[in-house]
Amino acid sequence: MDSTENLLRMIWELVVWPLILENDRTYFTVVEYRVKMAEFCAVYEIQPLKLSGLLIAMVAKGLLTKRGNTYSIHSRHMPYMQNKISLGYGLVVKEVYAME
Repeated sequence: MDSTENLLRMIWELVVWPLILENDRTYFTVVEYRVKMAEFCAVYEIQPLKLSGLLIAMVAKGLLTKRGNTYSIHSRHMPYMQNKISLGYGLVVKEVYAME
């Protein structure tokens, strides 16, 4: 797995999915993401610039959908959100690609 995939996994599991579960909705705003990313970067001492473009990469992979200032999870992942189930990056990718 390359470093971009490792970063995508880390951001999905420690930023994006927790944001979905905390807000208890299928989407989050750019502002909410930035706040959560700032917390993440402070805790893990990572420069935010190293993580730029990861949200776009998740959209390109089909893991998220962008509409205006919001990003939504794939409909296939909604049951995980509704049941507050941890959803690892590997399963997210597997489910999205299983549909193609």
